[in-house]
Amino acid sequence: MLKFFTTLLLATVLTGCATSSYYGNHLDSQENINQAQLANEAVTQLSKLYPPAATRFDLKHETNDAFGISLVKGLRENGFAVIEQLPTENSADNAQKRPVNIVNELRYVLDTTIDNDMHLYRMSLIVNDSSITRPYLFQRGQILPAGYWVRKE
Repeated sequence: MLKFFTTLLLATVLTGCATSSYYGNHLDSQENINQAQLANEAVTQLSKLYPPAATRFDLKHETNDAFGISLVKGLRENGFAVIEQLPTENSADNAQKRPVNIVNELRYVLDTTIDNDMHLYRMSLIVNDSSITRPYLFQRGQILPAGYWVRKE
């Protein structure tokens, strides 16, 4: 059991260092992970921290992956206003068309680390300058929480 928690802690810290400069979904599209389930958990947690009808999120990177699409859909269905990142081909023009008074910038990182004994996943949601992160474990064909949400402000 101690090995599990040690590995979990190291995986979270090390992947945090390795992924701090990029955002988005870094899971292999062939992995059998229910990304809509992860997005639903993300929306549930964001709803606990931010009032849905009074919060706007400005996604600061493209969300054309399975997790991102489910996240945007879930946020909108739960009453959040969402501004999506437009395709990068016209990013200079699109930046000028964005509203100036955006309330919350939103980014996410969905990635994994492989240990000999376990396959850990990490979901981080970065809102402005704070983040919430939760580890997950893939067992018996299901993705299960492997710890609590951790909030860094």
